[in-house]
Amino acid sequence: MKRLTIACTCLVVLVVLAYGAHIRGSEPPFQAGYPYNYYYGSLHSHTSYSDGGHPNDSSCASSTTHAANDATPADAYATARGAGLDFLEVSDHNHQFNDACPGCSAAQVVQRYHDGLATAASHTVDGAFIALYGMEWGYISNPDAGFPNEGHVVVTESPKLFGWESGYYDIYTSPNAGDYPTMYQTALSNPSQWGAFGHFAHPSDGTKSASGQGLDFDSFAFSPAADDFIHSIAVISGPATDFSTLGTDTGARYAGDPMNGSQYSVYTSTDMYNRALSAGFHVAPTTDFDTHCSNYGTGVRDRTVILATSLTKASLLDAVQNRRMYATSAKRGQLVYTMAANGTTYDMGAGSIRTQGPVQTNGSITLHVNAFDPNGASVASIKIKEPLAGVTNGIANVVVSSTAVPFDYTFTPAVGAHVYYAYLTLSTGDEMWSAPIWINEAAGPPDTTPPTTAITAPNAGATVSGTITVTASASDNVGVTKVEFYLDGVLNKTSAAAPYQWSWNTGSTANGAHALTSKAYDAAANVGTSAPVSVTVSNVPDTTPPTAPSNLTATSPQRRRAALNWTASTDNVGVTGYRVWRSTTVNGTYTLVASPATLSYTDASVSSRVTYYYYVTAVDAAGNVSTPSNTASVLVR
Repeated sequence: MKRLTIACTCLVVLVVLAYGAHIRGSEPPFQAGYPYNYYYGSLHSHTSYSDGGHPNDSSCASSTTHAANDATPADAYATARGAGLDFLEVSDHNHQFNDACPGCSAAQVVQRYHDGLATAASHTVDGAFIALYGMEWGYISNPDAGFPNEGHVVVTESPKLFGWESGYYDIYTSPNAGDYPTMYQTALSNPSQWGAFGHFAHPSDGTKSASGQGLDFDSFAFSPAADDFIHSIAVISGPATDFSTLGTDTGARYAGDPMNGSQYSVYTSTDMYNRALSAGFHVAPTTDFDTHCSNYGTGVRDRTVILATSLTKASLLDAVQNRRMYATSAKRGQLVYTMAANGTTYDMGAGSIRTQGPVQTNGSITLHVNAFDPNGASVASIKIKEPLAGVTNGIANVVVSSTAVPFDYTFTPAVGAHVYYAYLTLSTGDEMWSAPIWINEAAGPPDTTPPTTAITAPNAGATVSGTITVTASASDNVGVTKVEFYLDGVLNKTSAAAPYQWSWNTGSTANGAHALTSKAYDAAANVGTSAPVSVTVSNVPDTTPPTAPSNLTATSPQRRRAALNWTASTDNVGVTGYRVWRSTTVNGTYTLVASPATLSYTDASVSSRVTYYYYVTAVDAAGNVSTPSNTASVLVR
């Protein structure tokens, strides 16, 4: 979120607009030296597991009644990847899994959610495409049905299905407006391995055609749990049943100029991005496909763009955690929004972690705006906006604006907290919204004293093996915001609160001498680095394979699907995953079809009225592979 520099104090915005062929995020950004890649996609779509996945024609509608060929999560990911997206999240409605699976038992209904998670895992290919799965939780506000002030919240990669209809959930969560804060805390208590992530979908203020339904999300009720869980909000969404495959349409607007009015979605007259920021939420803007047809990534030109160092699930979700993302209706537009203060450069999203606080600044800052379009589009307007705390009408102050680039503006913010984001309109009519940067302008001289830190365990000269705990001490004249642990100069762990520690599996490190160091940070971006501690890693190679998976079963719960389940393997160190093998004859050649990390897999690449044979093997971190499980066969429906 911050990068050391010797440049003058400044805030930088760069826009690059591209309407041609797909630009892979792994290619260098247009701004030389920018440390992040651009990854394009959407965090909101639906499949036949709820009310989406319908044909790309006029029959497409939001409906849980499905034909045999309606798109599954596997189909959605394949379509999105083929369309050139870097990532796609499928977020099926949490309370419609049962409606979309008539005749299924409660256990089968809940399993479909977990099948979606497994499908996302098996369709994720690092460096090529990231598949995310989750749920769109809650009801759209409807006072006639008895649930005003509610709204849809996308819950990303939750390991548990939340719900309220009897039997159709892992964890009960009430959908009543007043219980939204409870759901947020439930999500935080049941995170994915990457954390807990929430998103405000198509936010409504209860006006226009939705008159009387009230303001969504319990009227943007703010709490620490709400702010820690919610990371983003839609500024463009849909059209939900748009069946175009031309990639030129755009969704309904929930923010942007002119602020407030009839130009927005039928659900709001208020700039909902400003409204959420004024309520205190640390959110980044997104554009949501909200796809209910099967044109994932081929219908609209709108994109959510995540700024990350690599195309992996961990890297993308780390960027989401840090609100390092932006919204654009310019299909391949690139945006850079940074702030330099006190010798450090901060990227969009800086200051967004509630427990770490805003960026501490002192004195004047210079706002710098630049734009570049290789295809000839120009920037019509650039505005730096500041939503003010407690404002409920959706209006934000315009700090500065320009119609020409490059543009520079120097000023000293008033003492206190500020939220600044960049909003741009283009000659094509497209728009871009950056994530904000949150600051606190201090009175008096800046803090220039770096923290002190030291590795406290293991001791210098120690010989280590297996998994050990590395600990560090840290102190500062004002306060430590985080401590980083480095192995041979490579960052391995960030600890945000004391006790500062890292669980180091030395088995993944080569035997021999290695150096441990720690870095401590404070709110003023001062950094202290420890003296290195030298240790020797000495591990005996793991050559023991896992035990074979057992009790493999194969069923065909629906057409062109084979569902596999098995009992876990054991290993002297730990099982890291499984490999599913398939053949059409019991003694034939078996082909690897999937590498799930879970104890089940649904094979969607099978044909009806064909018998398939399967076995499963287990693998550990050292690459040892078990003997095969029992063979299971199934005649696919």
